[in-house]
Amino acid sequence: MTEKELEYYSGLMDRQLLEKIYSGDKKAETYLFCVKCVSVINYCMRKFFDNQQMQLDEAVNEIYIYIKKDNWYKLRQYGGRNNASIKTWISTVAYNFFLNLHKKMNAEMQKKVNLPEPCNDESEQNKQIRKALFGMPNDRYKIILIKMYYENKTREKVAEEMNVSIDYFYVLYRRAKEQFKEQFNKYYKVNETTNSYGE
Repeated sequence: MTEKELEYYSGLMDRQLLEKIYSGDKKAETYLFCVKCVSVINYCMRKFFDNQQMQLDEAVNEIYIYIKKDNWYKLRQYGGRNNASIKTWISTVAYNFFLNLHKKMNAEMQKKVNLPEPCNDESEQNKQIRKALFGMPNDRYKIILIKMYYENKTREKVAEEMNVSIDYFYVLYRRAKEQFKEQFNKYYKVNETTNSYGE
């Protein structure tokens, strides 16, 4: 947003800002989620996830999708009741959202840890893949890869189960693969070093 646009939107009252959003003003949406309320979204998200587990842009996008669902139904229900500011309301929504997401991800991981047991003749590379997968610090990325490569689910199915758009899923999927690659390279190098010392 330009400095002039920031000045304009920051001068709007909450009610005026909401009217802009309901009318389809994309810059008003950007201002609300990426400027006005980004600090409270970040604060609530960090109560449950560290930087390895979720990045700020992911958190903002999650809250945006959640609140925008069904033509801004939740936001319209808020409507400034009890004289609460929109920032205070989004803070409450974000806290409850990330709390529930954290519980859901923990429950998912409890189910997903029961992968097929490794065979006696499992290759060294497959063992390293397992180590790298379970060594990933971001449980969400881990769940994505498990669903796709162990449960053979399509991208569309996983996106649906995660309640995210397919476009946003591709962002998460790309990050999941990048984090896995980092973990795999780390384990591979550790294994190589161990072998070299043993020789």
